[in-house]
Amino acid sequence: MKRYTRTNVVLLSVLALSLLLRLCYIFSEPNEFPVLRDGHHYVSIAENLRANHSYEDSYAGTDRGLHPLFSDISPTAFWLPGYPFFLSFVFTVFGTSPRTVYVLQALMSVVAVFICFRSAGLLFKSRSALTAAALMGISPYQIFYTRQILTEGLSSLVLVSTVYVTLKIARSLREREHWPLGLTLALALVLSVGVLTREVFASVALGTFLWVALLCANKSRTGKKRGSALEPDFSPSIKRAGNRFSALKPLLYPSFLFLLVVLLVSPWFVRNYRIWGKAIYETKMGLNMYMGFNDRATGSIDIESVPYLDPKKYDEVTRDEIYKAWALGWMAKHPVRSSTLFLKKLLLLYNPVPTSPGSTKLIGLVWWLFLLSLAGVGIVFGLRNMERFQYLYIVLIFYTLPHGLAFGAIRFRVPLEVILILFATLGVDAITRIRNLAGGSSKSLAPIAQPRRGL
Repeated sequence: MKRYTRTNVVLLSVLALSLLLRLCYIFSEPNEFPVLRDGHHYVSIAENLRANHSYEDSYAGTDRGLHPLFSDISPTAFWLPGYPFFLSFVFTVFGTSPRTVYVLQALMSVVAVFICFRSAGLLFKSRSALTAAALMGISPYQIFYTRQILTEGLSSLVLVSTVYVTLKIARSLREREHWPLGLTLALALVLSVGVLTREVFASVALGTFLWVALLCANKSRTGKKRGSALEPDFSPSIKRAGNRFSALKPLLYPSFLFLLVVLLVSPWFVRNYRIWGKAIYETKMGLNMYMGFNDRATGSIDIESVPYLDPKKYDEVTRDEIYKAWALGWMAKHPVRSSTLFLKKLLLLYNPVPTSPGSTKLIGLVWWLFLLSLAGVGIVFGLRNMERFQYLYIVLIFYTLPHGLAFGAIRFRVPLEVILILFATLGVDAITRIRNLAGGSSKSLAPIAQPRRGL
């Protein structure tokens, strides 16, 4: 009981420090929206949603030297709706004060720290879970992006929530041999929010579906009761269908989860079909792909390398298709150069050197080298217990690889920090174990990072 109380006290201290760091940063800067291109578009869409319930981008930006590629004033699918809807909600309830948005994003970030603690509690001891929460709480990138009108904060919360709910489902399966309805709906919801916030979550969702299918297949082979792993306790009809078509049992639950996600995201596709006659997901991929694969491509963002297509002649769907065709054509003609650019963009995603100037650049560099070093140790040692950490590897891979198709940018990796922090926590445990072995401690005989059942 004392240990549990001590853990709660330390956790509350970590959460309080996390909030304090974020609020100090927010209130040390002017109460204004940062002059960033993406942020202006998000604010424009959010204000239109509040004013007339239309998902339109009315920010031309010519007064700020904005590139003509982003000068459309019309209904759009260029910017996914997750973050603009969040901003619209904030503007409607609290007004358009920038600092109000930042404070709410700081609270979201602290919630992400708590969920990181809970996620680590499913994998490690409580002390190690506190280490994960502390790393998430002091991360300079997590603090910095609380004061930006960008998707990084919301995406970080969504990704850590996805990891937590998925790990809870895995534990529930091991202990109860049933798929719980509440966790199923929660996972479908966070995956849907992610898919509607950033394109990379489509890949993360795919990896999650595959892992759930693998989990079902393994449980179907090893379960004590016939079909126990695939019998949701809320659907007798699925049980009967599973018994009749035993070969399809491993696909029942992931298919149900997939259909839930499709149902939740379908209004976005229906809206786009009504406007353009196509059930499109978004219209940014073609532009991003062309920036990543052309004669002038360097792996980084380079708007000037993209030929201008007049919006008066081509709507954004047509432009997206043209850019995508150009990029795929170039990749077919230059396979070696395309492969090199693909790998370079993945390296840029993990580049430890920030683009910001001055002392903040040093802070970001030191933090990222520290985190990568510990995470690297954890990734290596995690291979010894693949069953427990398998989902972390899947998220790491399925989040990383899609960035090789567009261009590399440091901020794109911010949501992925939660995965690296969990691996870093494993790295700390591994280093501690090695030190105990070297010192001849009896604790060295204990397994690495055994989780407590209460978390």
